[in-house]
Amino acid sequence: MQGIRKLLLSAGIPLAAAGGLVALAGTAAAVTPLNVTLSASGTGASAVWSPAGNPVLTIGAPAATTYAQIKVNSPPSAIPADAPTFATDNYKAGSPRWYIQFADGDYLFGYPSNAGLGSGNWEVMPATTGACHTMTGTTKYYTYTAAVAFIQNAGCGGNVTGVDIIADGDQAAGTSDTITGITYGSETVVSGPVTTYAGTIRLHKPGLCLDDRLNSRTPSAAVQVWRCNGLASQQWQVMSDGTIRHNGLCLDARASGTANGVRIQLWSCTGAANQQWDTRGWRVHYDNPAASRKVLDDSASGGPGTQQEIYTNTGGANQVWATS
Repeated sequence: MQGIRKLLLSAGIPLAAAGGLVALAGTAAAVTPLNVTLSASGTGASAVWSPAGNPVLTIGAPAATTYAQIKVNSPPSAIPADAPTFATDNYKAGSPRWYIQFADGDYLFGYPSNAGLGSGNWEVMPATTGACHTMTGTTKYYTYTAAVAFIQNAGCGGNVTGVDIIADGDQAAGTSDTITGITYGSETVVSGPVTTYAGTIRLHKPGLCLDDRLNSRTPSAAVQVWRCNGLASQQWQVMSDGTIRHNGLCLDARASGTANGVRIQLWSCTGAANQQWDTRGWRVHYDNPAASRKVLDDSASGGPGTQQEIYTNTGGANQVWATS
């Protein structure tokens, strides 16, 4: 699994599923795709893919570090000739917005295409330090062409170093925006994560499988091991966004814990770090950056009914899992 990512492909190109990946169909020469990462920080904030494959950004409790974000990974260094656009179903008070950052510290705010600002959807923000911060006389709203011309004035723009769509608190806490029609140059988001594996997740210890206790559809359901039986409670989807899902819920380390012994449950998919996993090397690795070398662990090599936990990777048989 590769984190919360989505391929961006040129608009108008038909898609076909091939081996669990999104592939181009009917094209002689495919474009080099971009990709995006969804992330969120702060109480109540989230960034997730909707069932329809659209990113949904939810505002958290007001704080300086609270945001929900769509990050464009490795964007071209040159700013696109045409204004990037997106639409949202719940635009209000300037959130969410494009952020296009430049090497010299200044950047552009770009409002969604349905913000009601006509062609004046862009705001220039000069750098707060260095040679460019003395730029004055900015009008709040510009056409895209005028904004680019202004921010490149006297060489202050430099190359593009970052492109994001960020919802950062200008709406009420708990407000969710479904983002559609995203374009950056000729690129566009087309769908959410794909399933890279579907089926049982089997413990090396004979006869035991990862199991949703009582096949629950309610957040906080315990994740245990049980005798392998092929029933619905043991059917999992390993996703390209780093999640492992069952019944529409995500495998989750409780309370965003990172210590040995933190229990595993199912919870609403939030896109947070405590729901990030991968299945390389016969382990189910816990990919929370705040955790070190933690994997899914059958607590004390317990029998059927034992709730699972995260624990330091020891190489023991109670940490060896198969997904094929």
